[in-house]
Amino acid sequence: MRHSMHYIKENYTGPLVGAEIGIAGGNHARNMFENLDIKHLYLIDAILQSPLLPNLKKFSDKFSLIIVPSPMAAKEVKEQLDFVYIDADHSYDGAKNDLEAWYPKVKAGGVFCGHDYNYPGVEKAINEFAKSKDLKLFVKNNVPEEKKWDVVHKEVDFWMIKP
Repeated sequence: MRHSMHYIKENYTGPLVGAEIGIAGGNHARNMFENLDIKHLYLIDAILQSPLLPNLKKFSDKFSLIIVPSPMAAKEVKEQLDFVYIDADHSYDGAKNDLEAWYPKVKAGGVFCGHDYNYPGVEKAINEFAKSKDLKLFVKNNVPEEKKWDVVHKEVDFWMIKP
């Protein structure tokens, strides 16, 4: 389980309502369902990249699939969320747009988090965003110590708590 999800598991009781922005094949969403008390999860992606349902079939009553660009999807989600996990567009502009679109959806005390902080554009967008909102930024590498040499597969999570 990724570090930001460990943080949520250790600090929040369910049932939780959240969103994952950038879902790929649904492996991370499945992991969230298996490890967190999820009431409902919004799964957002601009393109359905691979078969999703085999990974999530047993959770089909607990998620909504929204296949539109992230900023448009944020307008479709009407409720306040316990957490938002961003792992979508890894460019500076894409990350910045995702952060700006989804932060208002996180309820006070909720977790605003994501993946691939190690991408230069993503890191820059997150650092600027956290500074502009005066948020404490937590960053942790998901790669086990024995694989630290593998710079290609570094998976760095970030999270912030909305005041």
